[in-house]
Amino acid sequence: MHKQNRRATDAGGRETARNLGNGLTTTRSYLADNQIQNIDTLTVETLTYPYNTKGNMTTDDRGCGMTWDYDNMLQSFAGSGVPEIKNATYESDAIGRRVAKSIQINHTRTITSTDKIGTAD
Repeated sequence: MHKQNRRATDAGGRETARNLGNGLTTTRSYLADNQIQNIDTLTVETLTYPYNTKGNMTTDDRGCGMTWDYDNMLQSFAGSGVPEIKNATYESDAIGRRVAKSIQINHTRTITSTDKIGTAD
């Protein structure tokens, strides 16, 4: 029989704690404008989410960084060494539509040859 996840919420209905049923409990805290500030699972990890002065997330839980322009449009995303995530830059036009996206792709090519070099038949 599985234990049910038990949740606690604050007056605004935001989840503040969850018992995961395996003995672990996560707690969450929020900024004044309802943006999540951190998620903490004691003895496992704490995830913190920083924001810039305009309320845009600047780093996610994997350490990937984001930069934003003056109109809160995403300008770049940096994978910060996470292998499956690529760096990207974005361009927007004057009315906020995304018009370009550039993704950094690194290629590695390995060539293996079983031919004998320098031998005569």
